[in-house]
Amino acid sequence: AEIYKKMYDNKMNPRFLKYFNEDKTLAYFGFAMSTTEMLKQYPALITKVLSNMPNYDSEIADIAGDFVGLLVDEEAIGEVVNGDMLFLFNGITEKEVTYTTYDYNEDFEYEAVEKTKTEQLPEFLFLMSSCNPSLFNKLIAYGAKKHLIENINGYYKLSLPDMPLPICMIIKDDIIFIGTSEEDMNSIASGNFVAKVSNEH
Repeated sequence: AEIYKKMYDNKMNPRFLKYFNEDKTLAYFGFAMSTTEMLKQYPALITKVLSNMPNYDSEIADIAGDFVGLLVDEEAIGEVVNGDMLFLFNGITEKEVTYTTYDYNEDFEYEAVEKTKTEQLPEFLFLMSSCNPSLFNKLIAYGAKKHLIENINGYYKLSLPDMPLPICMIIKDDIIFIGTSEEDMNSIASGNFVAKVSNEH
């Protein structure tokens, strides 16, 4: 209990509420933990878990805990991923997509046929705090260099072949935004996002 208490000793970024509109959000999930404390407490947690295993060997448990502690830089990771996140589910959109199927004749010879169908796709916005988003900036720059990410008016759009829905991202005010709505990303980039949150939420 003491270990978990330290791991979850964090509060959600209040700036997330600037991007929460209850009129269009169907569901949401918030999460706040201390990434730094989680990584600091993991060696002790691993030691405790291993101590409850059959054929427990205290030396092996201590070595395993120390090994995990050596592999990570808790402070550096804690700045990149602060540990608080908010997922907003904003609805379902319909999109017509093309796909390839095959028609077979009596001799089992086939012919490729392109058809269309309507798919229902989720619309969401995911927010995550980061005091040091330099790693994410490097990933975006690399994706742009490889023509996998496109810069559109201040936000970025992931453009991979056969993606069923657009994935857009932006880093602003130490928050990393990932979502499917280009309209949302555009309004976040321009500072015109309309938020509405009542005390209930």
